[in-house]
Amino acid sequence: MSELLITSSVLILAVLLLRQLLRHRVSPRLIYALWAIVALRFLIPVSLPAQSSVMNSSAAQSAQRFLTGQVVYVTPQNGTTTQTITVDPGTLNEQPAPDLSHILPIIWAAGAGCMALWFIWINGCFYGKLRSTRIPLPFKEALTVYQAEGMPSPCLFGLWKPAIYLTPQVTQNSQLCQYVITHELCHWKQKDQLWAAVRGLCLILYWFHPLVWVAAYYSRIDCELACDDRVVSLLGEEKKLDYGKALVDLVAQRSALANFGCAATTMAMGPGKMKERISFIIHHPHTAAPAFLVVVLSVALLVSCTFTGEVSLTQQEALDRLMESIQYENSTISFTIPIGYDQPEDWNIQVYGRAKMGDDGYMSVHLFEEENQAHSWQKGATYPIDLGQTQYVELWLDAQLEGGEQGMAVDLLDVANGGPVVSAVPEGYRTVAVQFPLYDMEGAPVLVTEAQPFTAQLQLPQGWSVTLPETTEANRQILNLYSQAEIWEGETYVGTIGFNRYEPYDGGDIPPEEQYKTVYYELRLSSFEVWDPYTAVRTDDTGESGIANVTYKDQDYMLEHPDVSAAGVPSFETKGILCWNSEITTYVGIRFSPDYPIDDTTLQTIAQEIVLIPDGESPIPDWDYGPTGRRYPGAYSTLRDYSQVQVMDGDGNDITGIAIDLWYCASEAYDVDDTVLFSIGDMESILDTYPPFYELLNYEETISKIFTPEAIAVYESSPVVVIQKTEDGKVWRLGPWKTGYAYGFALSDLETVSATKDQVVLRAIYETNDGGIDRYENPNYQPNYDSVNFTIQKIDGVWYVSDYTYPEAPFPAE
Repeated sequence: MSELLITSSVLILAVLLLRQLLRHRVSPRLIYALWAIVALRFLIPVSLPAQSSVMNSSAAQSAQRFLTGQVVYVTPQNGTTTQTITVDPGTLNEQPAPDLSHILPIIWAAGAGCMALWFIWINGCFYGKLRSTRIPLPFKEALTVYQAEGMPSPCLFGLWKPAIYLTPQVTQNSQLCQYVITHELCHWKQKDQLWAAVRGLCLILYWFHPLVWVAAYYSRIDCELACDDRVVSLLGEEKKLDYGKALVDLVAQRSALANFGCAATTMAMGPGKMKERISFIIHHPHTAAPAFLVVVLSVALLVSCTFTGEVSLTQQEALDRLMESIQYENSTISFTIPIGYDQPEDWNIQVYGRAKMGDDGYMSVHLFEEENQAHSWQKGATYPIDLGQTQYVELWLDAQLEGGEQGMAVDLLDVANGGPVVSAVPEGYRTVAVQFPLYDMEGAPVLVTEAQPFTAQLQLPQGWSVTLPETTEANRQILNLYSQAEIWEGETYVGTIGFNRYEPYDGGDIPPEEQYKTVYYELRLSSFEVWDPYTAVRTDDTGESGIANVTYKDQDYMLEHPDVSAAGVPSFETKGILCWNSEITTYVGIRFSPDYPIDDTTLQTIAQEIVLIPDGESPIPDWDYGPTGRRYPGAYSTLRDYSQVQVMDGDGNDITGIAIDLWYCASEAYDVDDTVLFSIGDMESILDTYPPFYELLNYEETISKIFTPEAIAVYESSPVVVIQKTEDGKVWRLGPWKTGYAYGFALSDLETVSATKDQVVLRAIYETNDGGIDRYENPNYQPNYDSVNFTIQKIDGVWYVSDYTYPEAPFPAE
């Protein structure tokens, strides 16, 4: 339908243009015949693909996207709790045009039905009036001639048995009567009563199309002009002035028959249009051969452009069309999936880059990942990215079609001339990074003391600072939080910040809005300090931040009055901020001093902007992790310096970050003492001669992001991990039994053996475990090194591990 509306609109506008350019140069009958082409286009809604079609133009495709509402709006969020943002248009700030596909047919049918009833009513009433007053006249003509009253103008009426109807005023003038009968007979010879019905049918079917009404209006005028031309040809040049005078006599008798509803012809028109008719009658233009040739060529061109549709694009043409569609306007850069390529599921489009985070940090960004993985790109859909929401320092679009030999890439920021400058820090705030654990915590639970380092990145008002505790006041300590620091504004105590670990809830599915209860249960259920109620402020795939009301007991009072029960201890009430990250199963709490008058705007801003960054590294290393971003969720070794490592693929692209990241992923996947990659469930004795096995809760999701299918098969058959898949659908891996030596952390260097654009063979040099656990305590220890081949392969633009032999010996099963 959208294609028909666009091509028909172009056709109507072209005919109107030709009508204006050719007036007084060709016969009015030839111009009138052009409207038949328009009617045929509406009544034959079939398009043959052709290169000449207007649908191949970018303007027509833009109009088609507008008509079909195929626009997907995605606004990446600021602030994230991970180094990789996955922007999902189905779950974030998506503002798609409303889906009216099920309503529009009903609206169209209702409009068409009303129009049809209106036409039937108009013509039925008109016929009833004619039938009740008509009187046969004794004219020997091809059609019956009647005199009827109630008609301001003579007309031809009737589809199957058309007849001529004259007004009593016309029958009193014999010469005028003869001119009128001749005029209406010419209408009959032109089959204008049938074309009037076709005109009405088009208005019924396309009542919503304004240009259809325009075409109906001008085609009715051209119908009368064509009929006048035919009459003058019959009467002869000597009588055209008398015929013109007869038309003038009918001006005062103008009728409402000029409306579109009635299928009758009409001789009468308003004074303005009558002047045009008289002008045509006087000049009586004839069609010269050159003008006729222009009309024929124009008609041929219009038919080839408007009775046709878009041709199917080749892969290269589709890629070119995609690149041509990239536009930047009003801080938004967008691209459009070409309509002419018939397999939108073949698209592999990766939009990725880096965004500024805080003053010095960066985070990897991947947009439209869900569409790409699900192959759900929509033909004609436009996918915009609001550059005004996030300060991107790199943003690329790589596109390839399945089975194609090569893809295409474009620097989106280059197209946008860098895009708008966006401050990652709210005005009046500054970035503060707090690296946890801040200090040793004697007596703290094992889960906390063994927590991997991480950074809490805060946006705090100018003049605020975070320091280690300066006092031992009990009321500044937060129960159930560890490694606490204090927040100050100059000499004024603002609040305290600390962290804790939590165990992921495995008791079944819970609503996302209730998940915070499983994270902060210690804070919510304490008898001495309660963080409740809680309101989420920002939620993403890896965690959440929010604001809570905090009520806690006066600990100084309890120390001074040890005999007073908890119920008798005075309480403080204040506000707090909580933020958790599922990747490191850690949360941070900020409790503000009851004496500090923090306002709601500051509270909301801090809660909105706080993020927990794994690894305790700030800023994040300036590495490119490729389209999927960083896959290893843990911390890289702080004992190794990889600044001299460089890995290049066959095209000269630096893939150092990808290679190191995949080394850590692959090594830790084989390390059965490690639980960073996988979510661990229960432990059971699956095989009698082995230690217990871990249940891997996220096995399929995790392993497919690291290894190629062939490497996964090798991994699952490895005697190191001893993967077991039980009949209940669970996946198990050999439990802890070895020395605890982490070969991932032992990496010293990566040397390139060979490199192509899709495969790089590396020699991974790692420190051996000769020194045992005393290696770092022995000042005379000299490390030894060994190496293993490590191959990574690029599939659909993403690098995976394709060959790796874990250095550790397999478990010695008995």
